[in-house]
Amino acid sequence: MAEEKSKKPKIDLKARLGKTAAVPSAMPSGPGLPTPSTDGLGRVSAPPPISSSGGGIAPPPGIAPPPGLTPSLSPFAPKPQPKPQPVSAEAQTIKVEVSEEIHDERKRAGRRAVLYSAIAAVVFAGIGFVAGGMRERSQRDTRAVEGLKKLEPEVTDSTKKAEELLPILDEVEKGLRDKKYPDSAIEKLSMTVPPLNLEDKSFGTMPTDVQKSTLAFIKKVDSVNDKKDRLKNLLGGQKKNIEKAWAEEQKPVLELAVIFKQAGSNMMAEMVQIKEPWEVAKEWPKETKIVVSAMQEGKRVPAEKTAKRWEKDALTGETPLFIPVDPVSVSGFTDERLVLQLVGAVNDVRILLQGDETPGREVVGLLKEGEGLAKSIDSKVAKAAR
Repeated sequence: MAEEKSKKPKIDLKARLGKTAAVPSAMPSGPGLPTPSTDGLGRVSAPPPISSSGGGIAPPPGIAPPPGLTPSLSPFAPKPQPKPQPVSAEAQTIKVEVSEEIHDERKRAGRRAVLYSAIAAVVFAGIGFVAGGMRERSQRDTRAVEGLKKLEPEVTDSTKKAEELLPILDEVEKGLRDKKYPDSAIEKLSMTVPPLNLEDKSFGTMPTDVQKSTLAFIKKVDSVNDKKDRLKNLLGGQKKNIEKAWAEEQKPVLELAVIFKQAGSNMMAEMVQIKEPWEVAKEWPKETKIVVSAMQEGKRVPAEKTAKRWEKDALTGETPLFIPVDPVSVSGFTDERLVLQLVGAVNDVRILLQGDETPGREVVGLLKEGEGLAKSIDSKVAKAAR
């Protein structure tokens, strides 16, 4: 049996390990290092190799691990990764198509982002514009209210001043009717209805209806002042003629006469002026000087002639025959014509002030229009204050 044991083959560790284990002259030692072992012959065996991945012991080369065990016995060693499977052509095509769809979708998303940004910019710009417009409108309304507050006192003042003309017109009419010239009215008509000043009132910011009424009121104020000045000038210019006519009605004076002259087969009368008038109550002279118009160098010039008063028979002769004109008829004609002119001027001013309610020619007077404008301004100022 000892022979059989001696006949057993010896294991060649060199062949099995693939290398010759060398005995190091000195082995490092220390904590954490394995202690070298010796075989039965006193040789030091090499320490098992240390795995760099997790510290596990790798099996010797040529020895397969047991079934069900991984080559690394360390639980912390990294797991082997499976080899990537080859990608088919169909999968690559799908990947390309999906990539193109993603690319297109990104383009559309970019365009939508630009569009949304533009819309947002427009919306915010609109909001800013509306906010700016509201702020501007608020400032405009404030200026309008301030202008209305300044305008109302001027409208009221002009209306009251214009109302002062009514008693002056009544005085003129009464004086003409009583044949007592209204001298004091001439001086009173020197007053002026104050015009409105729109320069410092932001007139353009006021409501449209107020603007229209104000412009109409200003126009009427100007018309009243113009008509009033015309009446004043007529009263001053016609005073002498009217007072003379009234005096002649009280004490008639012969100052006009009619002479006759032959015009072919016809007889004509011509009005001439008596150079030296005389009173009707006195004895009429049989001969007097008259003033006629004569042609001289192509122009009509006054010329004096001696004329005889007509008594009977012939109306013409070598010496002109004159017939005195009744001074009452002359003064009545002159008085009526001038007085009617003055009355018409008074009515023009009165209609502008009080209006005319005659059907078909209705006119709103300055007094009524000014009162309505002042009330309208007050209501708008009160509404803005609420």
